[in-house]
Amino acid sequence: MGPELIVAIVGPIAGAVFGIVGFTSKRNISVTDSQLQNIAENVEVIGHQVTSLQIQLPTQYVGKDELFAHVTSEEQFHRDISNQLRELRDEVIALRAGYGRH
Repeated sequence: MGPELIVAIVGPIAGAVFGIVGFTSKRNISVTDSQLQNIAENVEVIGHQVTSLQIQLPTQYVGKDELFAHVTSEEQFHRDISNQLRELRDEVIALRAGYGRH
């Protein structure tokens, strides 16, 4: 076997291998590039959404006296409700006791 025969056999095989490697690497690069482009677009959309997100801070405040008056009225409301429930419970107990005697 002469060197010409070796070159004639190995040359096309090496060319085919280099061609396949080049084709697949180019294809992988283009697929990776498109995926990175999609990720970049999604990150940009998320960036716009975060920028447009606003937290509403309180703009109207209540004074100490107003807050104290509100808390006091709530306490009175709860006391009234408790008293009404206590009266209702006493009435139910009395009615049950009255039905038990007859």
